[in-house]
Amino acid sequence: SGNGLSQSINIFSVEDSIKKIKNIYSGNVKMVNVPIWDVSVDKNSYIIPAFLNITWSTIADIDLNTEDKRWMGKYRFYYGILKYLFNGCLKKGKLEYIESHSNEVKTIDDDFSLFCATNAKWLSDDFLICPYADIQDPSIDLVFSNEKSNLINRTKNLYHLSKGDHIEKCENIIHKNVKWFSLKTNNNDLISIDGEFNKF
Repeated sequence: SGNGLSQSINIFSVEDSIKKIKNIYSGNVKMVNVPIWDVSVDKNSYIIPAFLNITWSTIADIDLNTEDKRWMGKYRFYYGILKYLFNGCLKKGKLEYIESHSNEVKTIDDDFSLFCATNAKWLSDDFLICPYADIQDPSIDLVFSNEKSNLINRTKNLYHLSKGDHIEKCENIIHKNVKWFSLKTNNNDLISIDGEFNKF
């Protein structure tokens, strides 16, 4: 219902999709490689492939807690957003990461109100989560916040998230380009991998 993948590869309509498929079959499209992440789940000792995004805290809650409202299409997300605006969403977690230009492990052990690991610009066709992301780049873009926000700040953050200028306009939303990260959360937290339900 979000169409984040299609938006990230410039497919904006059914006609665009058909045109690209025809071009692929006629050999008029240069194929590119998209890196696949190996997402390791410690307690289950298996690996999940991912290539778009991993979300937790607010974004995962908005997405996964509205699964029963898929009949609403993408408008189910607005229902989830309204609940978030009035109730907020803070999740306790420990984030470790190594920035792309470094070998130092940095650690944040705190409450998180926003977390997304991605290499795609779009989470949905109207949610530009990371304007700097490149779907062909093997590095990972982390967008997160530890802000314990009130209704006014939550509204401001979501407004700028919808505009795609949140990294510049919201001082508590942080962007890091990393080559590795680890996230430890509570056992009952919802985590979305490529938009799908995962409960670890």
